[in-house]
Amino acid sequence: MSHQPKLTAENQTELEELEFTLEAFQGQFLLIFAQCNYDTLRSRLIQLIQESSPLDIHTITLHPHDTALYQRIQKDLQGQQPQALMVLGLESVQSLEKMLASADLVREEFRNNCPFPVVVWVTDSVKSQWMQFARNLESWGVSSQFNLSLEELVRFIQDKAAQCLEDGLDLTKTKWLELQGELEAAAAELQLAESALAPAIAAALYSLLGICHKQQADYQKAIDYLEQALVGWQELHRWDYQGLVLTEIVDAYFCQSNQMPLVIKSNRQQHQIPAKVKDYLQQALTAFNQAQRPDLIADALGVFGEVLRELQDWEQLQDLAQQALAFDQGRNRPDKLAIDYLFLADVALAQERWQEARKLAETALKYTKQSLPLTEVVSRGEAFGRQSFPHRQKSTYPNASPNPLGLQSRCYWILAQSYRNLGQLQAAIAQLESAHNLSTPLTNPRLYLEILCNLNELYWQTKDYLPAFKIKQEQQTVETQLGLRAFIGASRIPSPVGTIGGRVHILDRAHVGAPLLAPEITASGREKDVRELVERVIRNDCKVIVIHGFSGVGKSSLVNAGLVPTLRQTTASGQCIIPILIQVYADWLQDIGQQLTAALARQQIQITQPLDSNDAILEALRQTEQQLHMVLIFDQFEEFFFVVEQEAAQNQLFRFLGGCLEILSLKVIFSLRRDYLHYLVDRPGMSSISNNILSKEVLYPITNFTTAEAHSLIEQLTTRSHFKLESALIEQLVEDLAGDEGKVRPIELQVVGAQLQAEEITTLVDYQRSGTKEELVLRYLAAVVQDCGEENQPIAELLLYFLTDEKERRLLKTRAELAAELKNLSTVATSQLDLILEILVLSGLVFAIPDTPDERYQLVHDYLVSFIRQQQEPKTLAQLNQKLKSQREQILLQNLQLMKATRLKSQFLATMSNELRAPVNAVIGFSQLLLRQRQNSLIPLQVDIVQRILNNGKNSLTLINEIFDLYQIEAGRLELKLEKFNLVKLLRATVEELCSLAEEKNLELDIQADLQNPNVSNDSVRLRQILVNLLSNAIKFTECGKVQVKVKEISSEHLVIIIKDTGIGIAQEDLEHIFEAFWQIDQTTTRKYSGTGLGLAITELLVQLMQGTITVESQLGVGSTFRVELPRQVPADAPCKYS
Repeated sequence: MSHQPKLTAENQTELEELEFTLEAFQGQFLLIFAQCNYDTLRSRLIQLIQESSPLDIHTITLHPHDTALYQRIQKDLQGQQPQALMVLGLESVQSLEKMLASADLVREEFRNNCPFPVVVWVTDSVKSQWMQFARNLESWGVSSQFNLSLEELVRFIQDKAAQCLEDGLDLTKTKWLELQGELEAAAAELQLAESALAPAIAAALYSLLGICHKQQADYQKAIDYLEQALVGWQELHRWDYQGLVLTEIVDAYFCQSNQMPLVIKSNRQQHQIPAKVKDYLQQALTAFNQAQRPDLIADALGVFGEVLRELQDWEQLQDLAQQALAFDQGRNRPDKLAIDYLFLADVALAQERWQEARKLAETALKYTKQSLPLTEVVSRGEAFGRQSFPHRQKSTYPNASPNPLGLQSRCYWILAQSYRNLGQLQAAIAQLESAHNLSTPLTNPRLYLEILCNLNELYWQTKDYLPAFKIKQEQQTVETQLGLRAFIGASRIPSPVGTIGGRVHILDRAHVGAPLLAPEITASGREKDVRELVERVIRNDCKVIVIHGFSGVGKSSLVNAGLVPTLRQTTASGQCIIPILIQVYADWLQDIGQQLTAALARQQIQITQPLDSNDAILEALRQTEQQLHMVLIFDQFEEFFFVVEQEAAQNQLFRFLGGCLEILSLKVIFSLRRDYLHYLVDRPGMSSISNNILSKEVLYPITNFTTAEAHSLIEQLTTRSHFKLESALIEQLVEDLAGDEGKVRPIELQVVGAQLQAEEITTLVDYQRSGTKEELVLRYLAAVVQDCGEENQPIAELLLYFLTDEKERRLLKTRAELAAELKNLSTVATSQLDLILEILVLSGLVFAIPDTPDERYQLVHDYLVSFIRQQQEPKTLAQLNQKLKSQREQILLQNLQLMKATRLKSQFLATMSNELRAPVNAVIGFSQLLLRQRQNSLIPLQVDIVQRILNNGKNSLTLINEIFDLYQIEAGRLELKLEKFNLVKLLRATVEELCSLAEEKNLELDIQADLQNPNVSNDSVRLRQILVNLLSNAIKFTECGKVQVKVKEISSEHLVIIIKDTGIGIAQEDLEHIFEAFWQIDQTTTRKYSGTGLGLAITELLVQLMQGTITVESQLGVGSTFRVELPRQVPADAPCKYS
């Protein structure tokens, strides 16, 4: 019901004085506090002012997330000058302390730029905060006080109680908080009046206060108020209200048990519900029956069903659900029918009636889709408060009348369990995926985690490892942000504002308006670092900050989970601070432009051109200088130097930053490893800090934890997550982590702690049994590798190993490089390698660093290198030994096969040589015989034919001999028969044999022998073969001119034979093939020059066998020169076989 309060004489007077003040201070700034605790009265007063005042009064209602009062006023007015301004909504601002503090800092801006009265509507609580956090600005103001009369206060409580108990209240979390403030103010005023409250008013007040505190998750205070209310309703014999309040008590206890972190064992979550809750539940049912209100019993099923399901009291749950179903059928209440069938499906599932559970869940799902149009459903991403009361569409209970999406999510989960137990795994996965898409950790964390756990199990069971790992990672993230997981392992500390399941959620709402710092940041003492860094950002004399430290000290976690969230809530000189976080450097300019565009859009600042160049970005920064305080943060800045290796390209960034630093309010923060600090020195464009970038005013070191800090962090993290460790275990753990240096590396603390929780080690005895801290780290790494799948585990271990070296350094390697190294030890499919790399990157153990043309991979921390090598090196050596053994066996087998093939080839060639030589020699002999008798019996034509037969026979014999020689040399069967002889005589004899060939072509054959000592030690037969091959080739390819043979000494131990002709020459592209077997210059079928193409190949092999060299120089149309260098004496111990 609605009631417009009448104005008391006091309120009327205050209102008139307020209107007079507004008119009297036209054109002047005056701060007026209109102090009123009640929304209905405030709305009535504002209405009266707007109706009666002749002034143009502008109204601004603040948003809960606003942080800067002056900037919000200026933004809303957009340069207009109203005659008066009213500001509402301060009581709903989450960061009110910061808003007031920043307003106090820029109080002169109000006086200079707001020439009109400003009426700020405040409650008593808000006014006291003005006095505490904006004392100077508050002292400039005047106040008007508006109150309800005692009768109005009583009526206000009665109206709200009746509305809540009879019809239900549909309020947001903020509105519930405002109502709580009104009720507490009313209670205080009634207490000051020293008049005893009537039992009905007291019971109504306590009921409302209990419900309000339940909405704020202050369950114990809610229970205390509700139990007081229960006593009142019992005295008044209001059975219906008794039942409703008892239901609220049951719900508060249930929510309180859910508020405690889950005890996670064997992937199942368990809660402890106080035993008296069941007693309260029975009392509520008794009260509803006494009141003869079966409708209220049906409406309370959402609460009672959750409790009975948690207690596994399936019999009573079934009875209650069937009773509610009998009432709801035929009453057109699909939301209630959905709940009825859902709990019946729960019972069937618990009793392993899989088919029946499936049918009941399908029926429940049908009704959820009918219950409310989606436009009326509470958004999944928003944290609306619960409603009141359960017997209407509105409910204070989390499950009494939940939104259809939440019910649908549970329906899909039950369907998945049914299909899974029926052996239909793919159908079960499909149902769980639907449940996952509809659910959120904000509304039902238990169900959400159960869905994730089941999905992970089924993906793993069906060997779908990448989705399984992504779901596992999401599960761990939710558990961490909900305070269920104490340690995060090798990953970075997540921000309390996280992306979960593709949606952004703020999970820590325990302290509205508190800085959004990750608990690890606060507990570890890093909050002090965050505070000092923020102070540097605000200071005008601090343009650049360089955060530095060794690998693994937590720089990125500090930046991501501490500094950035805090800066987003901070103002500097009344300006909002906008941090731009850069973490990818392949195209740093594009990244800055995109982030700046998005940030300006969020501030509703229009830009006229795309921010895709240095000039465009700098111009946008200059234009917003008076509105925003920009901070460019370069995280893991050492990666910039990995990606951008050229100094000239690196300097482009520093010149850009030099332009940025000319903007007065803009700040630059670098976060990088200590061993990369020197990369910042002597960079162009950084003159604004006098090139003193390594001074203590610029540097901010982040160090490892002291033992006291580590001890405090472990205690706070484990207490928050209810993963309680023995004090003795914490002492020993810190001592082990600190080692001889007395310092604890944050990364090691997180990894070891994560493994302790994974193995549920909570006592010193268990810890000592588990092995050393090094063994815990190794098991942590093994768990990540195991996530790649059993069949992929060896490859994953090798990949991690290949990202290290023997000097225990982290290496940067491309995918192609890793694949090449793996190829030496194992056969890896492309899809298998991609899967493993993606899982390792997602796990946080490996970074994928963008680069051109391919991204490179690197271990996340130097700290992990020694553990990886310690774990994998023996396995790798064993694999290498096995690989070598296998290769040796394969080589031995191939050698045996080769020897056998060579023996067979030798036998074949010997046989064929004998078989071919006999008939060819016969042909040659008979041809020679016929030619000797030609004067007596042969005519000229016959002589010509016989001559051709003789020539072809000789050519065939030469080919046979050359092939046999080539084989003998290559097979190592040709041996040199060393002897001493006169080289000049051998040369002259060979030339005389070939003179007839030269004379046939009218060629001059010239010999020059310039030797002091003509005696040599060699194989005369094979050396003559070399000379014949080279001379015959020279004569064959020379049509005119001469062929010159020259031999001379080049030292006492070496001599050279040069054969030079004036023939056709050899093209440059053919020279590299000239000594190949069977290769000929003229490859056509109608070639002019005959030959087998074996002569020069045999010649080269013979020269090499003699420990010499042969080279050729040639020019087309000019001729060729072959140069053979030989030792005067072939060493007797030199190998006399070619190999």
